[in-house]
Amino acid sequence: MVLVYGDEKEHYEAFLKQASKADLRRFADPGLQYGAVQAEIEDWRNESFTDERKRASGLGVNLFNLLRHPRTGRRPVAAILPI
Repeated sequence: MVLVYGDEKEHYEAFLKQASKADLRRFADPGLQYGAVQAEIEDWRNESFTDERKRASGLGVNLFNLLRHPRTGRRPVAAILPI
C-alpha cells in the first residue's frame, strides 16, 4: 500500500502503468543504485507527472523506492491510496 496526496493518485498510477511495461526484476537487486536507472525513471516520471508542480524534489528517488517495493515486480501492484 502506498499513501499519496489525493491529487497525485492518478499520476502515481500512470507511472506504475508505464513502468510495468518494462522488466522490473532488476529493481529487486539490493545493490542497484538510483543513478544506474535515473534516466529511465525520469522518462517515466516525465510522462506521468506532466504538471511541473508535481515534480517535487526527490520525486525520482521516491519512484525508485516504489519500484523496489517487493510487490511492484509482481501482480497486483501495490495499491495507491489517496490521503
